[in-house]
Amino acid sequence: MNENKLPKLRTVNQIYEDIHTGDSHSPISKNFIKKVITQNNIPFIAVGVKKMYDENIVFEYIGKAFTSKEKLENISKIF
Repeated sequence: MNENKLPKLRTVNQIYEDIHTGDSHSPISKNFIKKVITQNNIPFIAVGVKKMYDENIVFEYIGKAFTSKEKLENISKIF
């Protein structure tokens, strides 16, 4: 991550909304986002009772999941 760039901290719900704002027909669900976060141990910051994730990191892992043949087989199990 570029040291001068601030992370886009978002909750799972906000990440989901950002995806669907850009692509209203996206099949990506909140459950899928949660599994990507859990399986890849994406770090979070606790703000009160909310967990905030860097949206750019989550998007990076989602992109990797859809470009790797091995990961595509695992994705079909998630959906």
